[in-house]
Amino acid sequence: MSTKSTLSPPAPLDLGRLEAEAKSSAAKHVSNLLQRPEQLEKVDQYRRRVARKKASVEAMLKTAVQSQLDGVRTGLNQLQSALQDVYEIKQSLDEVEEHYRTLQPLHRKLEQTRLENDKFCQLATAMENLKHIFTVPESVRKTEELINDSKLLQAHKHLTELEQARDDLLFELYKQPNQSPTDKMVCSF
Repeated sequence: MSTKSTLSPPAPLDLGRLEAEAKSSAAKHVSNLLQRPEQLEKVDQYRRRVARKKASVEAMLKTAVQSQLDGVRTGLNQLQSALQDVYEIKQSLDEVEEHYRTLQPLHRKLEQTRLENDKFCQLATAMENLKHIFTVPESVRKTEELINDSKLLQAHKHLTELEQARDDLLFELYKQPNQSPTDKMVCSF
């Protein structure tokens, strides 16, 4: 048994060498077991023990090989599934790219509509702001009347509304301008 440690490690896949070393080791083991004549009577017992060990090792080897095969089979199934998923994703990406190509001309056609929508939004905001601007003189007059009539709570309400209108107009005036020339002109006043 001590000769195992002195043997050099076998080269990968050198089965002939491994078999020769195993036979040599077995011969030394048998010669150690059968050194005295009374040990010859136990040969059948040794043979059964070796047969059991051999069957046990073969069963463990078979289980290990089966486990490895199951693992390889599972891995191959997962790879096949992943390959199918990749193929489906590629198909979907190709479809998306094709749809994108068909939408590019539509985007250019809708550019004029987008510009008109921007103008409409600016006009809607301007109309809302004009309401505030045109109602300011009336609100100021009404507030003065309320103050003169000592209706201070209502006067305060009108002043608050005037301040809110002022804040809304200033916000619209100084907010970050869009890229349209109209917004830039409004902010330059």
